[in-house]
Amino acid sequence: MSEVVIRGRGIVKEFRLGLTGRLRLRAVDGVDLEVVKGETVALVGESGSGKTTLGRILVGLLRPDRGTVTYREWGLGGRLPRHVRARLQVVFQNPDASLNPRMQVMDILAEAIRAAGDTDSREEVLDRAISLLEMVGLSADHLPKYPHELSGGEKQRVAIARALAMRPEVVLADEPVSALDAIVRAQILELMYRLQRDWGLTYIFISHDLSHVWYLSDRVAIMYAGQIAEVGPTEDIFREPAHPYTAMLLTSSTSVLPYKPRLTVRPVGESPSLISPPPGCRFHPRCPYATEQCRAERPELRPIGPGRLVACIHAEKVLRS
Repeated sequence: MSEVVIRGRGIVKEFRLGLTGRLRLRAVDGVDLEVVKGETVALVGESGSGKTTLGRILVGLLRPDRGTVTYREWGLGGRLPRHVRARLQVVFQNPDASLNPRMQVMDILAEAIRAAGDTDSREEVLDRAISLLEMVGLSADHLPKYPHELSGGEKQRVAIARALAMRPEVVLADEPVSALDAIVRAQILELMYRLQRDWGLTYIFISHDLSHVWYLSDRVAIMYAGQIAEVGPTEDIFREPAHPYTAMLLTSSTSVLPYKPRLTVRPVGESPSLISPPPGCRFHPRCPYATEQCRAERPELRPIGPGRLVACIHAEKVLRS
């Protein structure tokens, strides 16, 4: 049986906009999602689809306005004990923003090691810092350096080492390689894959690059306008998308994938405003399969195959296309 470590039910998150705060942007709208121990689940969608907001809610960085999120037996809606908070870590997109430029690598890692409560001994902290650097492909020579003295790839390795210092079970990796060049991206992705295998990590992986999603993820959740359109095994969804939006993403992708999806849906229009989204299925203004029912009723996620859920009333027709 798969062991669920994070479970989200009915997650809703709104942000108030404007000087008066009267405008409300619903970035996540009624999302259910489970994350299984040891897997990589990818959150995929166009910019503004709610991926980052959902990811941060799932690891407790943001509180949902409605719905529940649990990590094992712990609810993530309030203040967590230190040992629980340490089990949920984040690797951010831009290490230049997430690493303190005034701190040496040694101090960055020592802060995390002490926060984890493992040790307060100076010698043990040093030994653990060196061990962490070696795990991510760096050496003790990097300890006295400041972030500005490191390359982009080295900075991201330090950020990963800092997350590992907390001995996490779940890591949210939010576009962790998008700011790096192609060769370094491949190196960091391979490092993440190896660390997951060696440490038994669970990843929530956010990326615009579908080739990265294909390489690293076991399951993928396709997000559109704050909702999940489709979720299931990565290979199944990439080969035979059951939602027209998934097919559109795959059709328009410039990523190098091992094959082309069977269904082609050309991009039409733009994502809707999350301040005043369209009624019914939010994808219907752009969907070649849309009917009057799509314009009137919001589709619920329903089973469409082993381990797959889709929010589309025409999913069977899409699969036959």
